[in-house]
Amino acid sequence: RGRTKYAGRLSAIVRVGHIIGPPAVGAMWDFGGPWPAFGMVGICGVGFLASVMLLPPKLESVTQDSATPPRGARLRLRELIPNPADYVSSFRLLGVPTIAITVMIGMMVHVGNNIQGTFYIVWLEKYVGVPATLIGFLISFSSAAAIAGSFMAAPLRRRFRAYWVLWWVVFAALILISITPLVGSNPVQAGVQSTLGMLFDLSPLIAAYIAFCAVSFLRSAVNGVHQPLVVTLMLATVGPNDKGKAIGLRGTANRVTSIAGPFILGGLAGWVGLEWGFYIIGIASSLVMLLLGLQMMRHPEIHPDR
Repeated sequence: RGRTKYAGRLSAIVRVGHIIGPPAVGAMWDFGGPWPAFGMVGICGVGFLASVMLLPPKLESVTQDSATPPRGARLRLRELIPNPADYVSSFRLLGVPTIAITVMIGMMVHVGNNIQGTFYIVWLEKYVGVPATLIGFLISFSSAAAIAGSFMAAPLRRRFRAYWVLWWVVFAALILISITPLVGSNPVQAGVQSTLGMLFDLSPLIAAYIAFCAVSFLRSAVNGVHQPLVVTLMLATVGPNDKGKAIGLRGTANRVTSIAGPFILGGLAGWVGLEWGFYIIGIASSLVMLLLGLQMMRHPEIHPDR
């Protein structure tokens, strides 16, 4: 129904897997190598498939005879074949400013998320020297912050205009992933050591790790706000017969970004180096977000209320 409160609860529950999984896979990698680590990921995939198979079947319309139990709808082969008309009608939704802006902002979220899932980990392991187990705990720690952010989505929407909340949290998340090389720099390490040196004797690696945990915690908190907002804003915009198309359109746009984001950063890393690749992606993403902000101001109809 487009209720931010319920979408926030769903987003928070999903993050539980993000808390448990990364440390377990990281430990498997450190102590057993790639085969046990990827094997555990495969087991999770089998569990997901089993969960889907346990869902109740789609019921056909109930006849007038209430004594006759409803039968489960049979899956037909033609239902698995893509229908071009569905794609055309789905992409027509981009003509609605609210849908187009929401999809574009959602795509920018996945620019940062895919960088965090690829080159961010490479930077931590290769350039900072953080072991895989600690990387897993860092991701788990930040996922806990995302749970808190998911629960903050509904209160923020009640107090501020929803699209501007979405814009600001996505912009902040992009900036925080783009400054990754700065977080592990010597001045930041020295600052953490001097701040906590009175309590603990910190090595440069642990000081850098604490800095990455703090930035990742903040990024995940603001990133956790976006998912309930994106889903509910799209569902609230379209009619009851187009809700599935709207969510599918969002998923397609996200997959495009998932392909293009790492590819572009990989090309930049090979051309100017990984560090400058982070900065260039951050500058380019900021320009795109500013353009989206201008479009939001040009379409005041997307801000009817808070």
